Amino acid sequence: MSSVSPDEPEAQTCGDAFNNAWQCYSPTFQMTRYYRYGELDSCEGRWDAIWACMDSRKRSGQGLSSKAPVIADAKEERAEPYWNLMDPKEAGARWRKRFGDKVPTEEELAERDRAQRHTGQ
Repeated sequence: MSSVSPDEPEAQTCGDAFNNAWQCYSPTFQMTRYYRYGELDSCEGRWDAIWACMDSRKRSGQGLSSKAPVIADAKEERAEPYWNLMDPKEAGARWRKRFGDKVPTEEELAERDRAQRHTGQ
């Protein structure tokens, strides 16, 4: 599961961070997330923003208030690619492993094409 939705607005204040965490647990948000990305949101990233807001070392002298800005770590998380590129044989093997014998191999497809061309001529 991904920690934060790609389309979620970034929390600017502690109040925003709490609102984002609260919204994450709503059925509407989770079903939308599942429909769009095929997975539910773990809401971990939202809690990270709340803890960053509450961390006294990061608040720079401001009290804990809903208007205090969220100051996250300077390190950005490395985003994982959405697609994993692989050669056609590996992709075919994974596809057949997942969907079984219903999917013909490349050789079977090529043989079927040759047979169709031969009967069509």
